[in-house]
Amino acid sequence: MKHNILQDPFESELRLAREQLQAGRIPDAERIYRDILNRTPAHPAACFGLGRVFHDTGNDQAAIEYLQTAVKAWPQHLEARFFLAVSLYRLQRLEESAGHFEKSIRHHPNVAATHNYLGIVKARLDAGRQAEQHFLSALELEPSLAEAHKNLGTHYAEQGRIDEARDHLKKAVACRPHYAQAFWQLASITRFTDYDDDIRSMESAFDSPDIDDAERMGLAYALGKAFDDLRQYPRAFEYWQQGNDLRRRLTNYSVGPALVEMRAMKRVFSAAACARADRTRITTPALIFIVGMPRSGTSLTEQILASHSAVYGAGELDALDTAIRSAVQKFPADLKKLGTADWNAIRERYLGTISSRAGDATCVTDKLPGNFLHAGAIGVLFPDAKIIHCCRDPMDTGLSCFKNHFTANQLTFTCNLADLGRYYRQYCDLMAHWKRIPDIHLYDLHYESLVTDPENEVRKLLAFCELPFEENCLAFHNNRRPVKTASALQVRRPIYRDSLQGWKRYERELQPLKAALQRRPGPLAAIVRDMASRFQGSSQ
Repeated sequence: MKHNILQDPFESELRLAREQLQAGRIPDAERIYRDILNRTPAHPAACFGLGRVFHDTGNDQAAIEYLQTAVKAWPQHLEARFFLAVSLYRLQRLEESAGHFEKSIRHHPNVAATHNYLGIVKARLDAGRQAEQHFLSALELEPSLAEAHKNLGTHYAEQGRIDEARDHLKKAVACRPHYAQAFWQLASITRFTDYDDDIRSMESAFDSPDIDDAERMGLAYALGKAFDDLRQYPRAFEYWQQGNDLRRRLTNYSVGPALVEMRAMKRVFSAAACARADRTRITTPALIFIVGMPRSGTSLTEQILASHSAVYGAGELDALDTAIRSAVQKFPADLKKLGTADWNAIRERYLGTISSRAGDATCVTDKLPGNFLHAGAIGVLFPDAKIIHCCRDPMDTGLSCFKNHFTANQLTFTCNLADLGRYYRQYCDLMAHWKRIPDIHLYDLHYESLVTDPENEVRKLLAFCELPFEENCLAFHNNRRPVKTASALQVRRPIYRDSLQGWKRYERELQPLKAALQRRPGPLAAIVRDMASRFQGSSQ
């Protein structure tokens, strides 16, 4: 039951706070809510209002504190529980988030937005059938809900149900003609062969004065993909450049902090420090971490391994990164201060996430590419774990990163070619450091070798993972498991070589990347040259 605001002694102040919030004067609204709570702690309406302030400004940890108080007082309050569930989701507390959405649906079963959001959470929890049902329920309640059509289309695409995916994505853009996310998803599962109505619709939306920069950015990536398919390469790159320029402006990103983190990890996890670490061995499940640059073949590698009868492919999990960063105030410097009990807590938190997904699987893959940063921590936490390092031609990797519409904030270094080159150089240096530490079980898998000699490379890969060879690993494209990355369509195809040396189509445009990769002689330049030299002539 909702709180009766008309009988509230703070009714006029609460009304003023809501007006300030609606007018965008957030500090003024926050001040009013805090003043009420100073006089009446745990006041439900003020807690809800302040929780909403923090939710809307992205401070989800604070939002949860106040919204939980509001929900405790108002168990059936639709908005309080909805925003609480959304904040929990954004902090990756997925089980708790799902629980609150489910309670909300029990109290208010006919709210399409709640079903749609619960579908998103269930999909993240690998509860695919439940996710699909909630998306369908949302559309039964509100057939024109563009977000539900887009989410259902994305869900079908991840499962390889491409025709159904395309149908719902087209319905999404019919409901919302400038829906950039839906256009991007549609473009990613389409092989354009003609300048068709879908491309014309995207161009019309891109040129519309009614869309904001975020929508125009998504459309730019989609149009770049379309014209790349049509082999109109200068036009494709022009759109990608516009998309990346918009992304860089919207995120205000600097590559510097990421470079600092990579350099610092070498100091935190020196060979001597790793040798001194106390290690707790686990027997099940056996862990395989698949790491590397984005677009380096990590999805293909996981699809191959997940086709093995003993392996569960968990996909891209940020559980390890979250567990490690949340254990310290200052990352990564404070990692040096952690004791055995702290590392045990990180280990148990991560294994809790894995066990909730993997069931009885004896072997689990975690293919978040950015976990290359944590190879040293993996060696401490899971001394028996295997780390597969996916390597690919630096120029092909850079192009593939530049042309993809990544939504993760930590990947915004891909929106500038010079930054991409700087990041790649530092990543190579860190990987070279990990290879010098004997307690880290690391295997280089080269994309070009995998696609030119798949059976031999798959056999070597399985041997490293201590798994017997199975033919299904060569028929990975028949595996119906969900794939929740930009490679969802590619891994449904048999091995192909189309993308080898693809950067040469854009050689002139990619000169800033090439220059950054080759900058300054010395040990780091030698590492990058060694990486690049492996791929010369690989398309032959």
